[in-house]
Amino acid sequence: MPRLSTEVYDYLKELGMCGKTVVDVGSGTGRIAIDLLECGNTVYAVDPDSNMRAISKQKCGGYKNFILVDGTDACMNIPDQCADFVIVSQSYHRFNPELFKKECKRVLKDERNVVILWYRVDYTNPIYAEMLAAVKRNYANYATRYPYTEIEGSRIEAAENNEIASKFFDGESHMENVMSRSFLSLREFVQLGLSLALFPITHEMNSVSEVLSQESFHLEDYVTDLKAIFDKYAKDGKIELDFNVQIHSHLEKTYGSQKVFNYRTSWRSRESNGNI
Repeated sequence: MPRLSTEVYDYLKELGMCGKTVVDVGSGTGRIAIDLLECGNTVYAVDPDSNMRAISKQKCGGYKNFILVDGTDACMNIPDQCADFVIVSQSYHRFNPELFKKECKRVLKDERNVVILWYRVDYTNPIYAEMLAAVKRNYANYATRYPYTEIEGSRIEAAENNEIASKFFDGESHMENVMSRSFLSLREFVQLGLSLALFPITHEMNSVSEVLSQESFHLEDYVTDLKAIFDKYAKDGKIELDFNVQIHSHLEKTYGSQKVFNYRTSWRSRESNGNI
């Protein structure tokens, strides 16, 4: 997935996540870890996948305050009360909620400081719609994740994810919608399409590389389709994509030294002038 825009990190800073020790659980290739490091944080990047950790090390290993850990949601393998925040991006629905909560209490100085976020894709956006159509056209074994259209299914998934996040915070949580805007080069756009992370594909395999290598997946034709979509919508060598990022945290938010309580879901959307 593309790196998050500055708007997302502005909001995380408002939560107090700046110059702190942060545990990125399910850190993957370090997509969020590198931005947290650049915001002045010390980062424990926790992930069980050795290949993901290797990429993360290559990307973030130059930072002295980067600590790479072989761990999981249920066993982070880091010291007690060593962290100010725990953040989870795009993976909480795979966690064991009870064991994860127990680990958060163990590693955090303040057990409330957990942030859970998900990307949301709007399939009414013509770019995403055409990307999904390309997947379906080139993957004979495509099956939707739901017995609904992708649009309705995405709404259902968002509601389910919001519910499990609320349960984690015992019903005392705030969900903020932040628009994250990315400007992708052709290479980055094709990489995004090849990640398959945007699309509701279900199968018995967990590896994207296995899906892409299936005979039923026409990889070369799919890449050709992605390049055609890029050429259609790109301006000045970049294609613009918006993601709605839903950020769940405890109700209490800190702005400087002032504490503010939020009891309603609000909408936050600002123009981004930066590239990924």
